[in-house]
Amino acid sequence: MDQLADGEGQLCVSLLGLRLQTQTGPELTVEEAMRYPAELPWAPHAGAANRELEWREVDERTVEVATGASATRVAVRWRFGDDGDDPVGVTGERPFPVGKSFVSRPWGGDFGEYASFGGTRAPTFGEVVVHELCHLRVADHLRRFWTLVERQRPHWRDQRDWLREHGPELQAFSPSN
Repeated sequence: MDQLADGEGQLCVSLLGLRLQTQTGPELTVEEAMRYPAELPWAPHAGAANRELEWREVDERTVEVATGASATRVAVRWRFGDDGDDPVGVTGERPFPVGKSFVSRPWGGDFGEYASFGGTRAPTFGEVVVHELCHLRVADHLRRFWTLVERQRPHWRDQRDWLREHGPELQAFSPSN
């Protein structure tokens, strides 16, 4: 489980209800704080109601969304499509572990195929760009590729498993149901 609570990021690893490991630190706090504004396209009402978010227009198709975490300000940039209505991507700089230290690296994701869910528009498609960036180093999907993905995005399996479990119901969802 990963979370941002009281301005501090935390990653807890448990097995059968027993906590095996807990990680904290300033880099994890930045990662967790970035996740919230980066995932707002799936819950736009949460962003509209949050007074702690700072919104700044960068250009006609880009908006920066920032928030604080501990004593750190984190920001992501949303890119909007040709229609200007829906975010089609998010980018930012995130800390990535390299050996025993961290370096700032570009990070992002793409959104698409928007639909209306109970009167709220949200993407039905999202892909994390780190997957594609890993393909610049490893062309296939064999062990070496997934090891590289895991170093950059250690929780990718949780996301995959959630999509496998809920994908059919998301595809079958109809606002009229």
